Amino acid sequence: MMFGTRDEFAYLECVECGTVQIDEIPDLEPYYPASYYSFEASGSKGAVSVKKRLSEFAARAFYASRHLPFSNALFRIADLNARLIDRGLGLTSVLQLDPPRDARILDVGCGSAELLRVLAQLRFTSLTGIDKFLTKRNDDGGISLRAAEISNVDGQFDLVMFHHSLEHVPDPISALRDANSRLTTGGNCLVRVPLLSHAWEKYGTNWVGLDAPRHLVLMTEEAMRRVAEQAGFEVADVVYDSTSFQFSASEKYSLDIPLVAEAEPFPKSQIRKWNKEAKRLNGLGRGDQAAFFLKKRDV
Repeated sequence: MMFGTRDEFAYLECVECGTVQIDEIPDLEPYYPASYYSFEASGSKGAVSVKKRLSEFAARAFYASRHLPFSNALFRIADLNARLIDRGLGLTSVLQLDPPRDARILDVGCGSAELLRVLAQLRFTSLTGIDKFLTKRNDDGGISLRAAEISNVDGQFDLVMFHHSLEHVPDPISALRDANSRLTTGGNCLVRVPLLSHAWEKYGTNWVGLDAPRHLVLMTEEAMRRVAEQAGFEVADVVYDSTSFQFSASEKYSLDIPLVAEAEPFPKSQIRKWNKEAKRLNGLGRGDQAAFFLKKRDV
């Protein structure tokens, strides 16, 4: 659906917990081309560069003022957290954990490592990113990047993150157990995933979060809680962070428009309405994605 090929894949749905899982995993390499969005870093020219610089400045200001009483209220004005600071990267979720700058952080399924680069700009000093589909190892500006899965990673970390990557692995319980075994005592695991909820019910196979065949396992909140607990974690918090994208992209698919199509068929007024609806659904725990804050359970 993303690239308009309309290739078909069979998925199975669990009658007990509602989990949707691909029946047979195909050769996935062709579905992660160089143009896949998570491999593309932000642009470097014109308006994109200006926005990126503003985002970096806002992120530094947000981090510096995070303990001040007015900080959160100030940055919520006009959705600055979501639109300018976070940009879908999950930065505000990371900063919610308030890790020290020397925290050892592992980003599983890091893609272009854009989030790690923002953290490096905030002067975090021990950053590692892994992604199965990275083409080569690269150590850049204090960030260690390599093509690997978490089962192949050595060492201990204070924070292990899965930003929309857990749904790309065939066995999420095993992946989270691997994360747990690599966490220091008291360490945190941050998992941001799409969730089967209102948008899935509304759009079915046109829901952008299905993203066949890259998304191998999709869960409800309850199923994700079960998976986390089976992997040895306690669920400390769940924060829904869905956006208008669940509607705009799914509506594109309903109109047989690939996600990569440049033309935006919907007016800004409609996007604003969808943003408002996304906030409402988040408040009800019915958005199509959420951040799960997991604590390593004491043995």
